[in-house]
Amino acid sequence: MLGMLGIPPEQERLYVTLVAHPDSSLAELAELTGSADAAQDAVAAQLSELIASGLVVAEVRDLASADSAPRFRAASPSVALTPMLLHRRTMLDRTEAAVLALAEQHRHATSPAAGGVVEVVHGAEATRHRAGAGVLGSQNRGSTRHLPADVGMPSALPDGARG
Repeated sequence: MLGMLGIPPEQERLYVTLVAHPDSSLAELAELTGSADAAQDAVAAQLSELIASGLVVAEVRDLASADSAPRFRAASPSVALTPMLLHRRTMLDRTEAAVLALAEQHRHATSPAAGGVVEVVHGAEATRHRAGAGVLGSQNRGSTRHLPADVGMPSALPDGARG
């Protein structure tokens, strides 16, 4: 679930455990996450990463007591994870904008008008024929063509196709 924010699965498991079990010691976390005693070093390494990223806080309560081992607590998910989520969302929005710009560039590069070709049509009958084909073609391409008012349109055109 948190992998989309760039948090590896092992760190996610440890963070979620700390959300449910605040103020846990290293030994308690190793036990809660199912790690063997020999794997406490691995849990400690993951904790260091989580502390560095601001997701976990380590606290030593009393240096004079026998229980001077640090206790670990997860930072509030809304405080710690929301900035990460907003950053990913911003990056996704930027990527979406880039994809849309590429799609527009592709559309312009591949459109029939990209070459700047102008067709000259002579005569009333040829003009009516070409005007009708242009209107029908523009419906398929999504472009708009403006026709002179005195050009008669073929009666087979749909109502919305007359310009």
